[in-house]
Amino acid sequence: MWSTNRKDDLIPERKVCIHASNFHTNPYILTTLCFLIILFLLSTSWSHGQVVINEVMLKPNPAADNCVQTMAHSTSPSCGSEYIELYNTDPCNAIDVSCFIVGNSGFSEFNIGAFVIPSGTILQPLSHLVIGGPNASADVSSIDIILNNFVGTPNLCLNGSRWFLENNDGWVALYAPDGTPLDAVYWTFSANQASKINTSIEFNRDLCVPSGACHSGITLVRANQIPNNILTYVGQSPSVGFTLSRIPDGGAWQRNIVPSINNTTVGNCNGGSANCATPQPIITPAFSDIGPFCSGASLPTLPTTSLNGITGSWSPAINNVTTTTYTFIPDSNQCASDTVLTIEVLPQPVQPTTACYE
Repeated sequence: MWSTNRKDDLIPERKVCIHASNFHTNPYILTTLCFLIILFLLSTSWSHGQVVINEVMLKPNPAADNCVQTMAHSTSPSCGSEYIELYNTDPCNAIDVSCFIVGNSGFSEFNIGAFVIPSGTILQPLSHLVIGGPNASADVSSIDIILNNFVGTPNLCLNGSRWFLENNDGWVALYAPDGTPLDAVYWTFSANQASKINTSIEFNRDLCVPSGACHSGITLVRANQIPNNILTYVGQSPSVGFTLSRIPDGGAWQRNIVPSINNTTVGNCNGGSANCATPQPIITPAFSDIGPFCSGASLPTLPTTSLNGITGSWSPAINNVTTTTYTFIPDSNQCASDTVLTIEVLPQPVQPTTACYE
């Protein structure tokens, strides 16, 4: 398993090992622990909508050279200068993009391709993943995934020998592992031709599905079947040597933008280094300990703002009968993790003591 922070910084995958035999004498502890582990995994899992297509190089120079105008080529492994770039818009959390799929169709029935992103691909906060041909950049280290390396593998399907992004009317989409479209962009030969989505054959061809797709039986919908809130029309295709890009990273689409990955500084952000966003640290909400209490006592309302200013809500509901572990779930748009608070509830004593509080 590996992780990328724009290019090729690798970090090991976190793993959790539990030995159930250690807890066989106390099922309550095991059940509670399993619940907490599930919450932890959910809090660190990827969120589909936070990964977007960020940059598309569909017309590298020279535009008349088919070897240059290539994403992947099954018979000419040295060909390919096109690329697409994905971006994690989340400033706080890494996203596992394993099994995500990129694909498109073209004017010819033989220009159809799709690629399953390999297992273990982690996109760090506000970082990029470049997928394309071996010549997409003068610095090969700025190309995270070279598609020609996957020719003949279950990750890549091609209807013909060459898969490329159309220069005139074209599109590309990002799909979730189950085939749900997450983001898509399309362009046309001239400006103000958005209605071509309903008439041009490029937008109305079925995609192939790689045999290595992580979900069986999925389909990848055509461009003209993608919902309007996911599919964006960017207007006229760019001039030769320029890209369609979001400015700044993750922002609105613009035409004729200088390729970011071809800059001498690997990892340059769209629109220049001045537009680079800074990942934020994850904050753990802090709370004062509460209790213990006697069974049946009136328990206080749990605070919805932590000592360090994180707002959120608690689950489950307050229980004044038994000891309970509560999970604080931060509100959205905060770089904060879930945290837990256990309130101990003691049995009512036979004789008054100071062991618990009414």
